[in-house]
Amino acid sequence: MINKFINYSIHHKFVIGLFTLALVIAGTYSLNKVPIDAVPDITNN
Repeated sequence: MINKFINYSIHHKFVIGLFTLALVIAGTYSLNKVPIDAVPDITNN
């Protein structure tokens, strides 16, 4: 089964490139949406 995936990715480089580009764009978008605090919240509950 892994051979089919490898064969597909070798013969369809454009589709694999688009999929990789979509993953990079989605990762960049989600990285920008994650709130990062410079100081941790140490207040009591």
